[in-house]
Amino acid sequence: MTEATVKTPEGEKQIKPRVVIAADGVDSTVLKLLGFKIDKRTTCGKVFSFEIKNLSLSTPNSFQVFLGDFAPGVYAYILPKSATTANVGAGTIMPEKKVKHCYEEFLELPQVKKQLRNGVVIGDKSGWAPIRYFTDEWVYGNVLLAGDAANQNLKPFVEGILPGIICGDIAGKTASDFIRGKGSLGTYPNRVRAKLGTFFLESDQLTPLLYELGASSAIKGNLLRLCLFANIVSMKQLERLKREDDTAIKEIVEEWNRSKIRQPLADIVEQLSFWYLRIKHKS
Repeated sequence: MTEATVKTPEGEKQIKPRVVIAADGVDSTVLKLLGFKIDKRTTCGKVFSFEIKNLSLSTPNSFQVFLGDFAPGVYAYILPKSATTANVGAGTIMPEKKVKHCYEEFLELPQVKKQLRNGVVIGDKSGWAPIRYFTDEWVYGNVLLAGDAANQNLKPFVEGILPGIICGDIAGKTASDFIRGKGSLGTYPNRVRAKLGTFFLESDQLTPLLYELGASSAIKGNLLRLCLFANIVSMKQLERLKREDDTAIKEIVEEWNRSKIRQPLADIVEQLSFWYLRIKHKS
């Protein structure tokens, strides 16, 4: 990309950028200018979400995740922002399932109705979240992709805030080094891997599984998604469970629920992963 038009307080200006960092989301203008045609219906999840106040949250300090046919392939949620305000939403990665219908089904759950009965919508948070890659690379000439434009998030929850901040920082430092003659733009992917290790690789392995399980409306599919999202079993164990019946999977879930050790251990692992990302961002 050799020319660009930028808006400034003094009006539009033509520039010739040495580096462009495309951190412009799933509707990336930069990707379109590079010739990519993005089909969001086959590469993204659709999220129907609102910020709601006057809620009676049962657990105002916890992120509530709900799995079921109302959120094919992904999940619905109540994400508290305060004791009485939360982002409430549902998503789908199945194009044939209307996301508005998913949200309406989710609101009919008794445990959700009870918390939202006096709620007042104060903001629309709906949008798209990348699941599959739009491109094969993160570097095209003098263009570096970052954030949602690069599908830099962690499945199965499609968490993109921390990875986006970290990768955006790396992209900026890579661009700075390049301009000062201290490195190549092509080092960007390796620098991301050096910082985040196998996080993206492990995340990418979950993508086909999300679509496979999302296509099933059977109880077994939802139970397997619960095992995946709650980190109850490993990927290897999950593949084996796909050959088992509902009863066998329920027994594993119930055993996990009864355990006084496994749940705290899973929580510790997740917390350590979070703090690892925080530390990596600061380093």
